[in-house]
Amino acid sequence: MTSTLKLLVLEDAEADFRLIVRHLRQRGFEADCQRVARLGELDRALTFDDIDAVLAHYHVPGLEIQDSLTRIRADALGLRLLYQPLVDQHTARISGYQSVGTVHG
Repeated sequence: MTSTLKLLVLEDAEADFRLIVRHLRQRGFEADCQRVARLGELDRALTFDDIDAVLAHYHVPGLEIQDSLTRIRADALGLRLLYQPLVDQHTARISGYQSVGTVHG
């Protein structure tokens, strides 16, 4: 029995979020994905949701990456964090996510 991976996705565009979910499913990953685009949503998700990993888009208007990383480091020790430093809008590739490791205190 495989467990479902709970992912928190920092992404402002609903269409891009759907591409991520589709990409994961096409590759056989069972993932329960939650999109956040505001700092308050991120705080709530980190406080109340059981998250396994975070996929963070580098540029989300209203959700600065440094603020996001600070919140994640403060509230989610042991959480796996991946971020996408650059977006290829023409090919809609999401393979560019890079691991920044496990969050430590």
